[in-house]
Amino acid sequence: MPHFPLPYAGTPGGIDGADVQHQPGDVSFVIDQVLADASSEDTVFAGLVDDEKIGVAGHSDLLSLGGLPTTDLAMFP
Repeated sequence: MPHFPLPYAGTPGGIDGADVQHQPGDVSFVIDQVLADASSEDTVFAGLVDDEKIGVAGHSDLLSLGGLPTTDLAMFP
């Protein structure tokens, strides 16, 4: 499973919990990139993404705040 790199326990140099505030923007960036690729004919995502039906899910392993970006995206799209 992908992780946000800076607040992840396996981050070289240690965890940067302050990076949590940037996670909703990171998710938005990934969605924008996938949508851009989906609109091109010569990419892996070509024709596979419906830009009217984008979903985001998250979970938390105790103190990992995994669901926070999902909640923030709903409040601040």
